[in-house]
Amino acid sequence: MLHVAYQTLFRTFWTTLIAFVAFSKKLRLKEEMTMKKRKWLFVVAIFISCIIIAIRIIGMRSYSDSETRIYTKAKEGHAWAQNILGVRFALGKGVPRDYDIAVYWFHKAAEQGYPSSETNLGEMYYDGKSVSQSYEKAAELFHRAAEKDYSLAQYYLGQMYYEGVGVPQDLLTAYKWFSIARTHSLLGEPEILYTKEKLTPEEVERARVLIGEWLEEHQHR
Repeated sequence: MLHVAYQTLFRTFWTTLIAFVAFSKKLRLKEEMTMKKRKWLFVVAIFISCIIIAIRIIGMRSYSDSETRIYTKAKEGHAWAQNILGVRFALGKGVPRDYDIAVYWFHKAAEQGYPSSETNLGEMYYDGKSVSQSYEKAAELFHRAAEKDYSLAQYYLGQMYYEGVGVPQDLLTAYKWFSIARTHSLLGEPEILYTKEKLTPEEVERARVLIGEWLEEHQHR
C-alpha cells in the first residue's frame, strides 16, 4: 500500500507540473515570455503541486489510520471489522485480491452469526472461490442470514428455491423469500411477479399466510 501511495504522489506532482508547462507554452505562442515570467510560472507549479501532495498525504494518513483500526478490531474479534477485511480482499480494494484471506475473515465473522459475512461466505461457496463449490453449503449460509432478516440473503435464497439449486425446487418458498426481501429493500420485485404467475391462487394465498407469520415473528426479535 505504501508503494501505491508513493506512486500516487509522484503522479500528482508530475501531472501538475506538466499541466503548467503546457500552459506556459500556450502563453509563449501569444507573447514572448521573459525569463522572469517563466521562473514565476515554474515556482507557482511547484507550489500548487506541494499543496495537492499535502492534501493527499493527509487523506492517506487518515485512510491508513482507519485501515489500522479495522485490522486491530478484526484481530480482537469484532465481526463487522472481519467482514470489511473479507470484502476488501475479495474485491481487491486497497489490497491485492486474495480469496483465501477473504474466506478466512468471512469464516471468522460468520462463526459469530454476522449475517453479512454469512451471505458473503455463501457467495464464495456458490462460486467455489477458495472453497470447494457447494450449492448446499451456500444455501445453508444464505438461510442463516435470511432468518436474521438480511435482505440480500433472502433474495439469494429465493433464487435458489426458484431454480432448485442447492435445495429442492419450491416456487411457493421462492415466492415467500422474494416477498420478504422486498418488504425492506428494492430486491425481488420482478421475481415476485414472474414466480406468482407460476403459482395457483391457493398457493399464493398460502404463501401470503407464511409471509405474514414470518414477518410477525421476526418483528418481535
